[in-house]
Amino acid sequence: MDPLQQSQVIPFPTSGTALASSRGNYVVGTLIGDGQYGSVYEARGPFDELYALKMYRPANRHYETVKQEWSAEMKRLESFRHPNIVYIYDAFEVNHLFYIALERCDTSLRVLMTKPFPDGVLLEFTRQLLTALAYLHDNGLVHADLHGGNVLVTQVHTRPVIKITDFGVAHQLTGQHWFRPQVANPKILTPELVTAGYTTRQSDLYQLGLLMYRMHTGHSAIAEEVQYHDFTRLIAEGMPRQRAEYLRTPIGNVIAKLLRRRDAYRYQSAREVWDDLRQLRPAGTTGQLHPMPRDIPAPAQSSQGFAVPPPPPSHQTLTSHVPPHSALPQSMPRQRANTPTPPMGAPVTGKTPPMGMPAISEERTKRMLPEPSSQRAFIPEERTRRLPPDPSSQRGGTLPDDDDVPPSRTGTMPPGPPDPPGTGTPFR
Repeated sequence: MDPLQQSQVIPFPTSGTALASSRGNYVVGTLIGDGQYGSVYEARGPFDELYALKMYRPANRHYETVKQEWSAEMKRLESFRHPNIVYIYDAFEVNHLFYIALERCDTSLRVLMTKPFPDGVLLEFTRQLLTALAYLHDNGLVHADLHGGNVLVTQVHTRPVIKITDFGVAHQLTGQHWFRPQVANPKILTPELVTAGYTTRQSDLYQLGLLMYRMHTGHSAIAEEVQYHDFTRLIAEGMPRQRAEYLRTPIGNVIAKLLRRRDAYRYQSAREVWDDLRQLRPAGTTGQLHPMPRDIPAPAQSSQGFAVPPPPPSHQTLTSHVPPHSALPQSMPRQRANTPTPPMGAPVTGKTPPMGMPAISEERTKRMLPEPSSQRAFIPEERTRRLPPDPSSQRGGTLPDDDDVPPSRTGTMPPGPPDPPGTGTPFR
């Protein structure tokens, strides 16, 4: 008999609840995070160490379904050991509820992203994220749920260390370059998921671009209050990339390439992203690449205790001209190849928007919708029927929306899913 059929109500742990594991007892403390499919508590475990204790919520799912999800994430965390991936210490079951004990971090990136980051901090956080993504992708794993709540920050010897967590919807690629996820976070949807229902390694890089945009500007690329159908339309139309281009900053140029609508025209690996970003990195940041020039002062200590390196004079204007979120356009004409682009590393010299860019009223950016009840939503079946053209088949031709952004690398593009007859509108 299904264990869940023996009891109609399974009590969730509360503060002070003791949970027994083969490795010791855990005393549940305060609730750290909560969602539809899981809750995270602070807990004091063996040897009085603090842990982040994740409980898997049944959420009206079958017992075996929850057990398989718990087992899959436990095996992934045990298999992928990396300095920028959260560490798992224990996994157990109590009263038909499944738990994993993780290392306790100080905070999450979502809590910190309330205003623009200094360029040195943004680049260092991004470098660590790219390191973790490169490790996962080299081992054939796509995270597929990279947002501020799943990026933790802890302090080690006065320096911030990034930790990626929550591999509940991650997917292991076995002999293919794409997969169709069953659930997705509605706030970090990618163009290929919205229009064709599939996800690739480049989808992780797109979600990284959304994170970088938030760290660079202090705002989301698309207002979170936008209704779901408008949100998916703006994603399919490439609004995040257009807003990144409008920033007119060197970091914004990298973000814009990460946010291209066609996954084949984005960066093809985390290493390619860092090849461009390291050219913008001021000396004196964490893990400095070369000796610090004498005219750059030593890193200062921030209020959180992190080492925050002050940018050199040539980088002080990178974020000073970032336009307010309400001033960013909801739509703009496509810019062609002859539109001049500031060279990488050049300071921004003005605030004038590109020619033809319409003004936007604040009313259009304040379409309110109550926050969805869960962070993940099931993907409608009708959005999984259309597949884009094979990216490798488009190498010799010209895409209507991408004729001004040819691929930056000449290597072999990863093959995409097959293209049914009569479908596959090019997008980027």
